[in-house]
Amino acid sequence: EKDQGQEDVLRAMNDVQNKNCTFREAENRYGVPIAVIYNRIKGRKTHIEKMGAGCPPVFNSDTEGLITTCLIARSQIGYPVDKEELKNLVVEYVKSNNLITPFKNGTLERTAIGEKGKPVCRVSEGTGRKSTTVLTVYLCRWSFLPPLIVFKGAAVQARWTTTEGYPDTLYAASCNGWMEKPSLPYQTAVLIYDGHLNHISIRIIEEAIKNNIKLVRLPSHLTDRIQPLDKCVFGPIMVKWDKQLVEHGRKQMGQGSGRLTKDIFGVHFGQVLQEAVSIKNVQSEFLSTGVFPLDSLKFPIELFDPYDLRKHKTRVRAKAALFDPPSASRSISSELPNDVPPHVLEKAQKRHKNK
Repeated sequence: EKDQGQEDVLRAMNDVQNKNCTFREAENRYGVPIAVIYNRIKGRKTHIEKMGAGCPPVFNSDTEGLITTCLIARSQIGYPVDKEELKNLVVEYVKSNNLITPFKNGTLERTAIGEKGKPVCRVSEGTGRKSTTVLTVYLCRWSFLPPLIVFKGAAVQARWTTTEGYPDTLYAASCNGWMEKPSLPYQTAVLIYDGHLNHISIRIIEEAIKNNIKLVRLPSHLTDRIQPLDKCVFGPIMVKWDKQLVEHGRKQMGQGSGRLTKDIFGVHFGQVLQEAVSIKNVQSEFLSTGVFPLDSLKFPIELFDPYDLRKHKTRVRAKAALFDPPSASRSISSELPNDVPPHVLEKAQKRHKNK
């Protein structure tokens, strides 16, 4: 609509209102879409007398031009802003110049802002990046332990640590920045994990057996529903971490390389944990997934594959028959489904005879 000339829109409206032509004829004659003509006549979207599009501007053209120039310059050097950052920049400008505006707080979508028709990228890491692992432990008893940060290196250096991070944060080092050796005290535990290949190696299984750790693997393609950490913890952490990195890059503009050093990493990650994770999140993660307290009826039966569900029920009933055989007055074969494997049925029958 904004691309149509004022005169063409007015002529199209007048011809249709005076019944000199139809909407379709006016569209073909003046090149004005039917929807524009119809909405203008009905007074929708914009008033008939108002030919300009959108709300009246808050800033004058010079101020808008200055902000636009700054935004384009930022995007060209690798620091484009999303709508949230734009809002913060405008707030800073308004406060520094003591301007009175009708702006209100609100939620904005996150899309990058840059020069029209030009690709936009954000400088977030350099070529010399190194792996850093953060181990966070959340207990089903609705509590969580301080994080363990594993840097790449032969040993932890004092300058890598910080007292401004999360309270009681632990630090370790490995040759590649990954977890390579046990880092928790030996104790009986149930470890719930997803099906990532790095989590099911023979070495990990052997170590779990040695240390009396019970592994519970979550089914594939269901981590969005029953993975406690993905459900209520890592989501807020990732959102806050992304904002923290953007803010770090903004503050480092013109002050150096902007690299995220190890000591600064601990500070930022500590702030993220303190702001994004709470006891309420930990409570919600286990309750919402039905993991603890155990809730087998958390999800409706319609979500399960009928064939797999039938196989599961068959295995459960067969196992129940092995450990709790029916009375002698009934046949063991009548207590089990027809598709129970022969060797399972044979074991159940032998157990029944021994009883």
